Amino acid sequence: MREGGPPAVPTVTDDNRVIDPRWVDRLKAHPGGYANTTRSPPTPRTEQPTGVSATDGMARLKQIVVDCETPSSLARFWAAALDEFEVRPYDDDEIDRLASLGYTPETDPGVILDGPNLEICFQKVELEQRSKTPVHLDIDSTDQHAEVERLVALGATVKERFDSHTWMLDPESNDFCVMNATDR
Repeated sequence: MREGGPPAVPTVTDDNRVIDPRWVDRLKAHPGGYANTTRSPPTPRTEQPTGVSATDGMARLKQIVVDCETPSSLARFWAAALDEFEVRPYDDDEIDRLASLGYTPETDPGVILDGPNLEICFQKVELEQRSKTPVHLDIDSTDQHAEVERLVALGATVKERFDSHTWMLDPESNDFCVMNATDR
């Protein structure tokens, strides 16, 4: 229970997102927080399976959050790297909101990529340098060699090549691997 009042009651939005009130203040405090944006999330691209509702208790992956130094450029890299992902567009209200905080779309501390059934949020955070990140993405390609070369042209670097995959770094040195889809 919250001090001085009843327990926090989650709110369900028109688009069936559940907002836990304990997180609202935290989201509002972060300049790029979702609660402060006028940009709308994408409409779901798939419907729930027959007989299953969004409230049936099984969790689903909604968003991956990537801490980084330059959200806008890293988001553009990943939008170009991944099929069917794009940087969430900025409308006039969002540009005005950012300007009131001293930001532009280029300096936005929280940039979202919309993709099929998943968002990737890039948020500006002061980072410690690590030799290897604890989580990384694996992406498939039917032509691993050509995909690696394409990603290098976008700003990625090759860390190490293996028979079945290539270990790469994105422009901010986050690990990811390009897998050969035909080997699976």
